Order: sequence, then structure tokens, then C-alpha cells
Amino acid sequence: VSSVNDSVVSIVTRLAPDRMAQVTGDSHLVDDLGYDSPRKMELVATLESHLKMRLKDPETPLDTVGEVVDWVNANIGD
Repeated sequence: VSSVNDSVVSIVTRLAPDRMAQVTGDSHLVDDLGYDSPRKMELVATLESHLKMRLKDPETPLDTVGEVVDWVNANIGD
């Protein structure tokens, strides 16, 4: 689980428009890190490429880094 968290945080940080922001599980993708819809789509594509798997569409909006981690973990568990 830790490696998934580390991978997600690393990718979120690399793609974040606000490169100076501190990324934590509570970081809000839009409000704290400057993500917009196209950047969120890029994040999903990058995660899929990194994990070498197709991720199911989230059932709820992914607003925080922690929600992205939980979503990825749920996909890996399936």
C-alpha cells in the first residue's frame, strides 16, 4: 500500500501546475495543487501507464490526493 501511495504522490507532484505546493493525502487537487479537468485526465493516463493497468472510472469525484490513492488501491484489489 505504501508503494502505491508513494507512486501516486510522486506522479501528482510531478504533474501539479503549482510545483511549490506541499503534496499530502489531504491536498486538494484543484484548490491546493492547481489541477484542472485536462490535468486530471493526464493524471489518470499517467497512473494507468505507470501501473500498466486500466483504471475503472471513479464512482465519486477525485478531489484529494488521498482519494486518488484509495481509488487506485480499489482498482488494484479488483
